[in-house]
Amino acid sequence: MNTPKFIPLTNEEMAVWLNNFSSKLPLYSAKYLIHPDEVADMQQSSKYFTYVVGYHQKIDRYKIGLTAFRDKLRDGDPKKDEIANLPALPTFDPPPVAVPTGIFKRAAAIAQRIKKKKGFLQSDGYDLGIIAPKPSFNPQTAQPTFSLRLVNGGHPEIAWKKGKMDGVEIYVKRNPDESFSFYAYSQYPNYIDMHALPPQGTAAVWSYRLIYRYKDNLAGFWSSEAAITVSG
Repeated sequence: MNTPKFIPLTNEEMAVWLNNFSSKLPLYSAKYLIHPDEVADMQQSSKYFTYVVGYHQKIDRYKIGLTAFRDKLRDGDPKKDEIANLPALPTFDPPPVAVPTGIFKRAAAIAQRIKKKKGFLQSDGYDLGIIAPKPSFNPQTAQPTFSLRLVNGGHPEIAWKKGKMDGVEIYVKRNPDESFSFYAYSQYPNYIDMHALPPQGTAAVWSYRLIYRYKDNLAGFWSSEAAITVSG
């Protein structure tokens, strides 16, 4: 699907956008001739997509914790050994009614029909979120996003986007019992962490988070945390 610019790119932001669109669509359905079945579909789709995004987040957090638990169970603690209790599985509320796939394809089609209607008002478009906001640059609201992969014989590569910022400070946690600590300042994507890998035959979970720098100062918000398993 060629996603329209007014629809955000991350799943979490898409869920927020769809909630606004579906909740306000009934206010404009008569004016722009949107069928009640389409309104109902968007409202149910918003509930289901939000649920699935949250479901996925819980699974991801559980997988990171389970990986750290497995490695600690295998290798022990340098200071002491302790009883290792298996992390509890995440719990979930019952899912909403399922909807067909292609939620945002349907939402975009409705939005485009609205925008082509005679008498369409831009104020309505902004209220529904179907007009892409004008880009603005505010370094104090910037938040890095990044991904991880293994390169160069098993070292993590941190893929991040620079935009108009000067660079990012990279913080790392190489042990689940430690706190994040500063590791490097990177001015140009991407960055490869060349820290010594674990001893041969062992593995560890390294976690990262980033924050931008702009004009020699920290700027914006911390990124979300991400983790990757590295092996010796």
